[in-house]
Amino acid sequence: MTLNTNIRRYRTENGLSQEYVGEKLHMSQSTYSRLERLGHVSNALLLRIAETFGTTPEVLRTYHQNYPDNASDTPNLDSPSRPDDLVAVLKADLEDVKREMAQFRQQPKTLPEENDVG
Repeated sequence: MTLNTNIRRYRTENGLSQEYVGEKLHMSQSTYSRLERLGHVSNALLLRIAETFGTTPEVLRTYHQNYPDNASDTPNLDSPSRPDDLVAVLKADLEDVKREMAQFRQQPKTLPEENDVG
């Protein structure tokens, strides 16, 4: 697992939104999202993220050790020499978005009755 994956997993499992964390770090939600997906996190930024989460940088660095799925074939975004890892992660993100869109499209669409307007 990469540090970025550990950060994202810790944030989601503790019920924190990207918007909330971005606000605490004085950045937009989209900038924070990019950091979770692609960014190389400096030690200073890792410390700020850990403080926002109420934990330590070491916990975030080793968070993957709590999971059995930390196989060696996990994409490594910390290595810029591995663009195929980046592609694999982006494809997985795209599949997640496609699933969410499909679920959204299946929700019943309701329009207000003419009598309810105004």
